[in-house]
Amino acid sequence: MVGSRSLPPSGAALVARVVRALARAGRPLCVGCSVGVDAAALSAAVAAGVASSLSVFAVGGPSGSGFCSLSALSAVRAAAAAGAVVSWWSGGGPSVPLRVRLACRSRACVAAAPGGLVAFLSSPSSAGSLAAVSLAAGSGLPVCVFCLGFPPSLLPVPVPGGSWAPAAPSGLWSGAVRFVPPPSLF
Repeated sequence: MVGSRSLPPSGAALVARVVRALARAGRPLCVGCSVGVDAAALSAAVAAGVASSLSVFAVGGPSGSGFCSLSALSAVRAAAAAGAVVSWWSGGGPSVPLRVRLACRSRACVAAAPGGLVAFLSSPSSAGSLAAVSLAAGSGLPVCVFCLGFPPSLLPVPVPGGSWAPAAPSGLWSGAVRFVPPPSLF
């Protein structure tokens, strides 16, 4: 799961519903360590008692070093205490610049999620989240995006020739779009 650091109030409830649905389906959950969507997913997994199915990719260390003001360190620590597996310094050690660590952390999170990627975006220009969407789509992983506060028509297409389509006709996933990869040439 990836998403915007700025989350509308209704977004946290949606993230919690998706976390519960994925956990009920037996899907492992991978998430980063930022405020917004990451923090909502961490809190939802702890509240639902499914933190043991959670892999957390943290940009800093367990002491708190390496994190920034946009990190959800207390939520990461709570998830770890509830049984989540935390990959500390998953974007590189303290000598690696924060911006690079954040990007590498996102790549590690996407690589650990072979079942696909779910993104919650509060803007069609959420650079870090869109980079994760592009990486997942380019790797052939299924990608679902919930657009929070903007129409899906504004969502950039992550792989040329692909498109966005409704994820489901009804239910929880009806509010999302899924990436449809371009047709194969072979």
